[in-house]
Amino acid sequence: MQSPCQINEYETIANKIKTLLKLEKEPVAVKLFLTEDEAKETLKKADDKIRHCERIFKAAAEGVSCYATVDEQQCQGGAAVLGLRDLPEAVKTGKKYMSLGRFASLGSAKHEVDQIPMVDNIMEAVGYAPLKDAKFKADVIVLYAKPEQAMRVVQANGFILGKRFTSSFAGIQSMCADVVAQPFVNKEPNMSLGCDGSRKSTSIAPDELVIGLTAENIGCMLNSLDSILG
Repeated sequence: MQSPCQINEYETIANKIKTLLKLEKEPVAVKLFLTEDEAKETLKKADDKIRHCERIFKAAAEGVSCYATVDEQQCQGGAAVLGLRDLPEAVKTGKKYMSLGRFASLGSAKHEVDQIPMVDNIMEAVGYAPLKDAKFKADVIVLYAKPEQAMRVVQANGFILGKRFTSSFAGIQSMCADVVAQPFVNKEPNMSLGCDGSRKSTSIAPDELVIGLTAENIGCMLNSLDSILG
């Protein structure tokens, strides 16, 4: 099948991916905007202050579309990872995660934080929408999937070139760093098991994980899925 990659074909792509993988939630389009004015062209500004992970979940499970600036992001560590601000000092030094009991030493916490994928602090807004409703050109497409569904995504990723799926995550800052910042920066898909914040703040099922796909080649991914499962 021919790859539908235009913005006005996102509904076709979303419905096909959801049907092929038998996903329970909608694929989500995420966009990092250099300016708020650009975000205003296609989205309404959020009227609440919640976490980035909550906004993705609301788009997937409730169909909510909006954009948020740093002022509407409750998790400032997540806001920094997405390029909306500098990393908070407590996170940057490792003190935050050390205080939460996540690491045996400050050095280990700092070493982990230094490896977190981050977007340069040049963005003014982040946009969220169910992929089927997106009127903006997505940077990353997020899927909530169960292990078998994720396996099909991995198989589709290697269908053309036989490329192995390499995943990187640490159980912290999963929805911001793992599934949005990393695919955005590295132009490679990534998978995450979530983190305490995203699992406590949303209703991700215990048997669900999250995948971030690069939007630029979503047509190729769709074609591969269709060849495997269609």
